[in-house]
Amino acid sequence: MNIRKNKNHRKCINEGYIMKKTNKLVILLATIMSVSACAGMNNQSDYKFSATTTTSSAPETTTTAKTPHTATTTTTSEATTTTSEAITTTSEATTTTSVMTTEEYYDEDYEHAMAVQQYVENKYYNHDDVPESPAYDFEYKYDAAKEGVIITKYIGWDNTVVIPSAIDGDSVKMIGEKAFANNMNVTNIVVPDTVTWIAKGAFQDMTYLKTIKLPEGLTIINERLFSNCYNLGSIEIPNTVEEIGAFSFSSCESLDGIISPSSLNTIKPYAFFCSGIKYIDFSKCLQNDRLFIGEDAFRSCNELTTLTIPANVDASWEVFVSCDGLKEVVISDGCKYLPGFNYCINLRKIEIPNSIIFTESASESFVGCNALTAYYDGQKYNYSNWDELDKAIVQKNVS
Repeated sequence: MNIRKNKNHRKCINEGYIMKKTNKLVILLATIMSVSACAGMNNQSDYKFSATTTTSSAPETTTTAKTPHTATTTTTSEATTTTSEAITTTSEATTTTSVMTTEEYYDEDYEHAMAVQQYVENKYYNHDDVPESPAYDFEYKYDAAKEGVIITKYIGWDNTVVIPSAIDGDSVKMIGEKAFANNMNVTNIVVPDTVTWIAKGAFQDMTYLKTIKLPEGLTIINERLFSNCYNLGSIEIPNTVEEIGAFSFSSCESLDGIISPSSLNTIKPYAFFCSGIKYIDFSKCLQNDRLFIGEDAFRSCNELTTLTIPANVDASWEVFVSCDGLKEVVISDGCKYLPGFNYCINLRKIEIPNSIIFTESASESFVGCNALTAYYDGQKYNYSNWDELDKAIVQKNVS
């Protein structure tokens, strides 16, 4: 993570914050101008004013140390002693408002950034210990109906963002539509467990996002939530999620895989369209009554090679269309519907249980699967006799 301890570290800070930090500079400049005018009346020159000015009786010498905040001036003239003392008094009076260094100015942001960097580099997983991002990094509003804060937009510049659990004493409850959409800087996000709703497209088109921690208590992964997050590598879906929305992970090319939580009951159409998932783990879903998968939910998932569909999964027709890397599928006994695998050109083997009671027809479910051998009720079938497979399924269910 690129953390810069300079003015470019924080390009966007709200106006009030800047004014508070620069008031000191304004006061000091005004004082210096006043003192410079006084010095000019006494025909003095080349003074460097600071928090300390000392006077000596050494013969006709003037010494100036040119440092950013400290300067020492020595003179012998009796006539200028009074003026020098006045200057000393003035400088002492302005000591408390001396100009802040760049490091001091950005001290708060720098400490936060370093803490976040430590979190990322050491891969801490105790998210309770992660420092929260400051409130001025966000645009937000209070929602009386939800009795909490809605984050409407992220305006900061950190690579890792830890959304605060509370702002102005109120819990952060929601993340608004497209609040982080199209951000090209953020790579890691932590969402607090106070958040119960994330609107559609909140993280859409974040092309550099790599990791995100979602809150326990979230029930819906909304549509297009992570669409086109090309670098999103892994995600843990909370055990409270019941629905994965349409196009929610579409074109997430770096996504490793998906472990379905026990609470999940619906995967909407095109949810993982053109994603890079290599595996799908439905094992926890066995605790549910049924899991419904919408059409084209896993269309063009070309990195997927093997698949086991549990007994309680009801998949729409054409769920796994054009999965070029898919080679082997096991449909567990108890499944009622035969999903569509059209144009899975490398699919070699599929096991169909006797529990299958309906199919659009094998010839329509396996279009373009010319290398496929299907096993049903102890018999083998392929593209040359899909109609025989249809008859066998019908006859089995009638008997």
